[in-house]
Amino acid sequence: TGGLGGFGLELARWLIERGARNLVLVSRSGVRQQYQHYCLEQFELSGVRVHISTANILTIDGVNQLFKEASSMAPVGGIFHLAMVLSDGFIENQTAESFEKVCSAKVRGTQHLDVVSRKCCPNLDYFVTFSSISCGRGNAGQSNYGFANSSMERVCELRRAAGLHGLAIQWGAIGDVGVVSEQMGGNNVVIGGTMPQRMPSCLAVLDRFLQMNNAVYCSHVRAKRNNEKSSSSSGGGSGQDLLKTIANILGIKQMENLAPNTSLAELGMDSLMAVEVKQFLERNYEVILSVQELRSLTVQNLMEIGGLSQSSTSTKADSQTKANVTASKATMTLSMPVLKLPVEKFTKLNNNGNNGRPIFFLPPIEGNFELLKQLAQKFSQNPVFGLNWTDALLNCRSIEQASDYFVRLITNIVDDDGSAINLVGYSFGTMIAFDMALKFQLNKSNVSLIMLDASPINIGSTIHSYRERIYNVNTDDEHSKQTESLIFFLGQLIRIESKQLRQQIMAIEDKQQQLRKVAEILAENGMIQASDIADTMVAIESFIGKLIMMAEYKPEQKFNGDVMLIRAEESL
Repeated sequence: TGGLGGFGLELARWLIERGARNLVLVSRSGVRQQYQHYCLEQFELSGVRVHISTANILTIDGVNQLFKEASSMAPVGGIFHLAMVLSDGFIENQTAESFEKVCSAKVRGTQHLDVVSRKCCPNLDYFVTFSSISCGRGNAGQSNYGFANSSMERVCELRRAAGLHGLAIQWGAIGDVGVVSEQMGGNNVVIGGTMPQRMPSCLAVLDRFLQMNNAVYCSHVRAKRNNEKSSSSSGGGSGQDLLKTIANILGIKQMENLAPNTSLAELGMDSLMAVEVKQFLERNYEVILSVQELRSLTVQNLMEIGGLSQSSTSTKADSQTKANVTASKATMTLSMPVLKLPVEKFTKLNNNGNNGRPIFFLPPIEGNFELLKQLAQKFSQNPVFGLNWTDALLNCRSIEQASDYFVRLITNIVDDDGSAINLVGYSFGTMIAFDMALKFQLNKSNVSLIMLDASPINIGSTIHSYRERIYNVNTDDEHSKQTESLIFFLGQLIRIESKQLRQQIMAIEDKQQQLRKVAEILAENGMIQASDIADTMVAIESFIGKLIMMAEYKPEQKFNGDVMLIRAEESL
């Protein structure tokens, strides 16, 4: 099972090299990728019969069908159960549904394979399940995954007790292929205290485990701890791991080659990235910073936190890091949420270019144009206007409604003389700009669209992934959505203990009282004056409304006009 995944295909190749001539690869989705087609062609060219089964192992009938398909090819000699589903989240955010989602393939699938194989092929040579170190040693946010693997291991122990083969292998992070390699930073990232184990090593270990008699074994590559120094250099291995992990979050290839005084804000760390960096530092290094402080962290600060600096003691490094954070507060206004909505409908962003056709910048989710002012100054011929998100948009519940407002605003500003209407969107603003372009297109207006760094689909998938991975929010629960959005907002500005604060805010049923509570917390932390609480409540409501809009926007039309996506061709 899981036979068309990265590890599954490598395992199939390994089995073929050791004499397997009939393979059944189970995958609910079937063959979808070009690489899968390539592997299957290579298997068949080597004289191996390969059958792709889409049988549902979550039901007894599905497993019976699977064994029927396999037995029609040859006697069943071994079962390798690799299927997995992840739905990470801290225990307070887990639900029965998230446990069921993860446990279905691991628990029910293993039980059904065990029951049917005892009847159909009692002399099975191999019954192997792939477990995880998150079961044997634990991994934050994976209680459901650990539980599912533990249940699977108990099945293997029962098989051993009955004189049958049963083997569960608790793998750490797997390198070269699969989830870690494709989504989490490759072979150098640290996950749950482990480094990815390269595929040749995994298969060599599997060969040994198949010859042993116990039901459960563990294989992982332990990452160096913070206090372990490398014998080949003056730095600690964990410091390099810190840089590599944060570089992966930011999409940067060689972070250690950057200038030491380069800040994370200058490297393009957005709000979602900041939350991931914040959680990583808290979990692995016990460093608690607000998102605002994170933005001013430099590469040098990160090296100090990771133990790569030349400071003689960790206390000295910690004090220097805090001093550097304080000294660079001038840069912390970059891309922070506004705490009072602007009154003006638009803001002039450049001092020149009064004769050309105007260029309109759509607001990012933070509601200010600080990150875009330097770009706006580059336009020497055209006036550049930032369209502000004002209280006139408070009743908007969708991207479509917001774009209607901005279309009307632009129509009142410029004459429709056939010249192009120039729209520029960044981050959240790309969604509004794209929907505006669709509306101008419908009205036969000439429109030019520029999207900076992202597209509406990319932003939408990112926010969905973020909500599922970090908060595991039930998207049908409006109260939960608002609470998590408020926590996210606060995290941009101050240091918070999210678990305790989430409980406090969740306990407040009234929406306006929730907003007031958050505004009062900001006042207590010196972010606003007590007299500004009412205005701040409006700004917060606007911010969380935009978060929900981002998650729900699904463009249904294609834009046929002039569009340009500007982003880095390669990561730094």
